[in-house]
Amino acid sequence: MGMKGRAIPLVSLLGLVSLLGPGCAEGNGTMDVFTPDGADARLDELLDPADVPDLGEVTSCGTEGSCEVNFTCCDGFCVNTRTEMAHCGGCGQVCEPLGNMCISGICSCNSAARCTAPLQCCSRGCTDVTTTREHCGRCNNPCTATQNCEGGVCVDASCDPPCTDGESCCAGGCIDTRYDSDNCGGCGNECDPTQACVNGTCQTSECSPVCEDPTTCCGGRCVNLLTDTSNCGGCGTRCTVQTGPACSGGDCMCGTVSCEGTLEDTCCTDVCRDLSSDILNCGSCGKTCNTGESCMDGQCMCGSGTGCPAGNHCCGGLCTTVATDALNCGRCGNRCNTNETCSGGACLCGADPGCGTGGQCCPRAGIGMPAGCAKMNCASFCWCGGCDPAINWCTLMCVLGTCGSG
Repeated sequence: MGMKGRAIPLVSLLGLVSLLGPGCAEGNGTMDVFTPDGADARLDELLDPADVPDLGEVTSCGTEGSCEVNFTCCDGFCVNTRTEMAHCGGCGQVCEPLGNMCISGICSCNSAARCTAPLQCCSRGCTDVTTTREHCGRCNNPCTATQNCEGGVCVDASCDPPCTDGESCCAGGCIDTRYDSDNCGGCGNECDPTQACVNGTCQTSECSPVCEDPTTCCGGRCVNLLTDTSNCGGCGTRCTVQTGPACSGGDCMCGTVSCEGTLEDTCCTDVCRDLSSDILNCGSCGKTCNTGESCMDGQCMCGSGTGCPAGNHCCGGLCTTVATDALNCGRCGNRCNTNETCSGGACLCGADPGCGTGGQCCPRAGIGMPAGCAKMNCASFCWCGGCDPAINWCTLMCVLGTCGSG
């Protein structure tokens, strides 16, 4: 089959290289990409023809920053801001790490919308690099088998409650490394599929003497398949957080049921949960989203953005502190009256409690006229029927919204 090629600026191919066939790079920042016949049609579907000019090499800007049509002078070089990762949509507008492609001047992540910080565009798409063990702090920065990712930093995992004698804490779970083929003799030490873990060593062996009922020979030792959490129902079938940590009747159980094969596939405190959408267990057991947030793909979300800081509420798609927000005082949607403030989640009119639904808070008007709620009836020195200092400030009795004496 015949081959054909076109020359495209090298830096413009960063987001498209996974879609094209192999090629070779030559000097001056250019790459001739050779694709099978018909593959160019796929490229043309992705980009406007103006996005793929046939320049052959990166050129310097002309006098007074001049460039050819469809190109812009950025940092002394003529670049196409419709495809350039370092100048996507305009000079200096860098796509990475929120995106890995620049299409028609818009950064995207794997052909989808660009990520929103703290998410970064990694191999599987927008990823929370503050909690993901495979991409901790940045893409492709995995933690070890004994670590978790917390705040974008790999830290030694701890188990709560502490592990019992004979168990080791591996990535936050208690494991018997003497017989665990995924952590044999130490966290992260996996045995081959044809081997079993026996006393912390990967080996192939038979039981001697022969096991007696109701036990079965698994990896050189006799176990009860009805109750053994490392061989539940069959040799090598280990009960996990996903399936349920206990083995009963040969089934891994979460409380009284098994989580395996269901959407709620993770066991949290004896209840099967869907960590991708459960606001009480979002991404991990016990991780609760703030009030008003949703859980999407294991991440707390406020509207279309990431979750709010701890202690905040998500009200109408925006993060707020209900302890001081007069538009959401104490809870979302609880508006204080005009001139009132919000303190400790309660509306205040001056130093007094708020005036309530439909009430009117009169601001401080001068010496001897403190802020207060307008009353229809009050004894003296009060706001009577309104907030006009000339007619509504009563020094004597207020009756039916009218001052008895001014």
